[in-house]
Amino acid sequence: MKLSELTIERDQISSHPRIKTLQSVITKRFPNIKCLDLSDQMWLDLNNYLAKNSPSSTRLSSLTILTGLSEILTIPYDDVVSALAVKKQHERTARKRPATDENSSHSFSKHHKRRNNKSANDNPLILDSTNTPFFSPLKEQKIRYCALSPHKPIRGYSEVFHTPEGKTLVRPLIKNNAGSFFKPVTPVGDKASRGMAEIHGARKSLLFGNTVPKLRYERPGPARFRATLAKLKDRAGQTRRCSQKQLTGASCRDVFQAHGHDVIIKNRGSDYHWSHLIAHFLGGNHNKENLIPGTAASNYNTLELVEQFIAQKLSSDDHAVPYIDITVNPRYGDDEALIPDELIFNLDWQETRPDKTTEARQETIYINPRSYQRVSPAMLDSIRVLRTMKPKTVPKEQEPVHRGLRS
Repeated sequence: MKLSELTIERDQISSHPRIKTLQSVITKRFPNIKCLDLSDQMWLDLNNYLAKNSPSSTRLSSLTILTGLSEILTIPYDDVVSALAVKKQHERTARKRPATDENSSHSFSKHHKRRNNKSANDNPLILDSTNTPFFSPLKEQKIRYCALSPHKPIRGYSEVFHTPEGKTLVRPLIKNNAGSFFKPVTPVGDKASRGMAEIHGARKSLLFGNTVPKLRYERPGPARFRATLAKLKDRAGQTRRCSQKQLTGASCRDVFQAHGHDVIIKNRGSDYHWSHLIAHFLGGNHNKENLIPGTAASNYNTLELVEQFIAQKLSSDDHAVPYIDITVNPRYGDDEALIPDELIFNLDWQETRPDKTTEARQETIYINPRSYQRVSPAMLDSIRVLRTMKPKTVPKEQEPVHRGLRS
């Protein structure tokens, strides 16, 4: 079907031969299209979207149609697919992989990769002595323990501190009820130097005009989601119906390269991933509003620090955690770059103790989407210890006295 953009008066849309042909073609492909109740204007908008995003030399693909419907209806791609799905047509349902133990870590760690043995024992974590006691389990982790002081703001970080001698600048990696771990800030550099990509000063109008002209992506806002074991089981083994490149119109490497830095261009495409704000295997939508561009390292860090932790909590045999509320805030600079400076994951949940009482727990994890540094196994071990520690309590003799309130 040959498509071209149309400009038609509203009262003439339904009778236009090209619109009629488009309706016929799409109805044959998706018999349930009537359930979307598209107006004449929506059909015109869909025609113009398809004309712009589908090359005339190729067959109109189902993916392009579904993506177009998601765009003009402003609803998630997965919701469009679900609405148009015909139960008997198995090719439109997600294929299930061979069943695995639903409580097994293998069901949600398929992207795990082997680490470089040289970096396995690297543990640059710092525990702030001003607010966290140095308990015995942490002493065995060979981490640094010192007082940190606030530092003047640095571009790309929501918080920056420095060590007593002032030589090492650090930023938070994880905070929870028991304490906080910090790590040195990542210098600008390539993958070989374990640095991070420099993207500041980007202007979208200059970046994407010619480099990635088919890009269909805008900065996403904060994402909120309640993860449960039921949602985790429902997604177990499901494959995604299309790739992130098909959703956004460009590879993640294209987006990094469009920011115009040679240090980025030298690296491989596999060093960059479109990452979900809310993990697909946890129940997050597979649409461009739930995607951000980042390095492969940052994607794996999110998997190991955030997503696997959530899945393990929900899948525990004691069923102590019925749900975890997730809020993800992408932070950007004051330029127009599409790559965030920082992703801040806030997790909130209620945990049942052995005595059947409940305890409110919170955790904040900071991910740098531009960093080529992986969190090492030694760092993960220390974080596991912190997560198993009891929340901090303030002894009565140290409780703050509030002015104006006397017993």
